[in-house]
Amino acid sequence: TQEWLDKRALLGNVCVYCGEARPLERDHQVPISRGGTNDIFNIVPACRTCNRQKHNKTVGEFLTARAS
Repeated sequence: TQEWLDKRALLGNVCVYCGEARPLERDHQVPISRGGTNDIFNIVPACRTCNRQKHNKTVGEFLTARAS
């Protein structure tokens, strides 16, 4: 829990994808279903909207799809 709180604070307590200060949830940069881990280095804060849109994409895939 402390690692998660520290990570959120380090990243400004905003969603790493849209920058909004909404309620945050844990997002796996590399999804578990794609070989990612639960290590704190693979977890970032994301709002529910971005997290749901990202689904099981990697960060690169999500950002590319979002830019289109």
